[in-house]
Amino acid sequence: MQPNLDQAYLRWKYWEPRSDWEGPRSFVVTRGNDIVSHAGIVPGQCFWGQRRFRVIHPVDWAARPGQAGAGISVMKQITSLADVLLTIGGSEQTVRLLPHIGFRFAGTAIGYARPVRPLHLGGAPAGRWWRVPAKLGRRVFWMASAPRRAAAGWSVRPLGADDVQAVAPVLADCERGRLLACEAKEGIAVLARSTDALKFALRCPISPTRLFAAENDGRVLGYVVVSFAPGQARIADCWVGSDDANEWCAVIQCAVARARREYAVAEVVAWASDPMLQQALTMCGFHPRTREALQVRASAAFPAPPAGLRVQMIDSDLAYHHVGRAQLWT
Repeated sequence: MQPNLDQAYLRWKYWEPRSDWEGPRSFVVTRGNDIVSHAGIVPGQCFWGQRRFRVIHPVDWAARPGQAGAGISVMKQITSLADVLLTIGGSEQTVRLLPHIGFRFAGTAIGYARPVRPLHLGGAPAGRWWRVPAKLGRRVFWMASAPRRAAAGWSVRPLGADDVQAVAPVLADCERGRLLACEAKEGIAVLARSTDALKFALRCPISPTRLFAAENDGRVLGYVVVSFAPGQARIADCWVGSDDANEWCAVIQCAVARARREYAVAEVVAWASDPMLQQALTMCGFHPRTREALQVRASAAFPAPPAGLRVQMIDSDLAYHHVGRAQLWT
């Protein structure tokens, strides 16, 4: 059985209690005794300026073939649960459909990757082994050209579930809607974080997830969440309370060094939709590999932010979703 179908995983994903969401997180449309469509949700809170609103990211949205309108019906069912619906990527058909049911473009999440063990062959396309030498050459070059060390004074310290409170002051910047100057300038809305949400992520049963406090000379100034899937270390979430891209780069470098300690990790990957994190990842030797459209649908009484959203993997299910084998990006 694939890990994403494991009962423990589905129980955690859809039914384990969350303090930030009291309702159900899995919805179906039925006809008779048959389930004809389904959508799960990843709940969250979003800040734009001084405004706070509830946001939902639908996941596992699917409908049985031949059941016209079933997929749209389940989407309408969850629309009333939040001020804004957010979708990140999706199939080609889904991306084309969303504007017809009220979604609009709100930015792009770029997937970045940095190889750390280039000889790992996971993810080689079936029947295309002739491409392997070129892949290996690219991975070796990217690894060799990436910076090796973090800036002096920076480090990351692992935190257990009982120690999450150590990063609470950093989370408070987002909870109170304090945007970085660069985000305020770009008009970016920020998806909030909380200690309870981080504790929930650390309990994922199929992708071991770790939280690190980012410290400079002993002071906690940020944090990094890293989840581990076959062949990959995923920077699921990252925050540094600074407008200096060099400081963001230092924290990411520390996270890469930690991920490299795991022998099974072939590459480190991350998502970024805001200029600051995109710049920092590029400075750290990461390369853009995927692009996912962000689309939002706002309620009539609650207009969506006019610009973009800052999202990371933890805002979707990509932080932990995998099929049990390596699917490398590089």
